[in-house]
Amino acid sequence: MVDARGVFWRDQARGVMAWDDEAGWGFTEGSPWLPAAYNAQTANVRREQRDPDSFWHLYQHLIHLRSSLVGLREGTYRSLDVGNQAVFTYVREAARAKCYVVLNFSEEPQMIELREVGRWIAGTHLVDGDGEPHRGDVIKLEPYEGRLYELRRGDAACM
Repeated sequence: MVDARGVFWRDQARGVMAWDDEAGWGFTEGSPWLPAAYNAQTANVRREQRDPDSFWHLYQHLIHLRSSLVGLREGTYRSLDVGNQAVFTYVREAARAKCYVVLNFSEEPQMIELREVGRWIAGTHLVDGDGEPHRGDVIKLEPYEGRLYELRRGDAACM
C-alpha cells in the first residue's frame, strides 16, 4: 500500500490475529497497536472452530490427510493438462495410491474432463455428492473451488 506521499506502508496489509470477539481480540489484554480486521467480530478463530464447515476445519482435515495418505505424503508429482487455462490439476502417486488435486482459479464455474477420478475426499465447497465416487468423466467446479480425489487401486486408496 502506498500512502498520499507515495511512501510504501505495509501496516494496512497486517493486522491483529482475531482469536475471539472479545476486547483485544484474544491477542492481548491491552490495546493492540495494529487494528483488527473489519470483520473480526464474526471472522475469528473461536467462531471458525465452532463452525464444522469453516476453513479452520478444512485445514485441520487437509493436515490430517497430508499426514495419513501416502499418495500425498510420499507420492510423485505430475501436473495434468485438462484443456482449461482456469483450472490447475495435478496428480500425486505412490505405489498403489493416487490422488488428484483440482483447483479452479476463476470467478466462473468451470467444466473439465478427467477420467478415473475416484472418490471426493476433501474440498473448499460443499457440493452434492461429496464423499461419493465420482460418476462420469466431467467435473463441474464452482468459482475458486478446490477438490481432492482419490483413485482406488485394488484394495488400497491413497493409503
